[in-house]
Amino acid sequence: MNDPAAVSSRSGQSIRAATPSDINWVHTHLQQAIDDSAFYGDRFKTHEKAHFSETFLTSLMVTDPWHVTIGLHHGQRAGFVITLPEFGTIWTSWVYTVPEFNRTAIGLTIMRKAIAHWDNGRFHKTATYVKPENVGGLKIFQRFGFRQVALLKNQILGEDFILLERDLSKTVEGYDHGINVGRLGRLKFRLAHLFKS
Repeated sequence: MNDPAAVSSRSGQSIRAATPSDINWVHTHLQQAIDDSAFYGDRFKTHEKAHFSETFLTSLMVTDPWHVTIGLHHGQRAGFVITLPEFGTIWTSWVYTVPEFNRTAIGLTIMRKAIAHWDNGRFHKTATYVKPENVGGLKIFQRFGFRQVALLKNQILGEDFILLERDLSKTVEGYDHGINVGRLGRLKFRLAHLFKS
């Protein structure tokens, strides 16, 4: 398991791996972000809210605490990025900034530092889906070196998505096979963190 210590900068903005005490906070903000999104239909929103449950977020942390990366602005939780490993690709599923921090650069800091963290030799590339109507989101990912690979029609629950990818440098043998830790793994993770505090 990676050290969950923060990766900081002089600007007072940093990232760190999530801890069990972050899960409810991330889940609450993510559910609200999904509800408030102008880019997704009701069926997709229902699916995402069910999929990204607190149990699933905990499973991500068991796999690697950095899959739920917390962005900090002068020590306050200001956003997060959620990633998923799969056969040499690190999927960026959600990037979120708490609205009160929208006028800061924390969203850009989270993206930049998360990409740097995952360019650690384990993955060939990072990838994400963005709705074609989300012009702002497309521009942000392109700013960080993502290129448009394809427009995928009816890709998820009948909705169109643009597939974006950014190359990373894989040097480590072996591949991540997704998330599958079960109840025992989540319990061990929680117990380990209880005894650390």
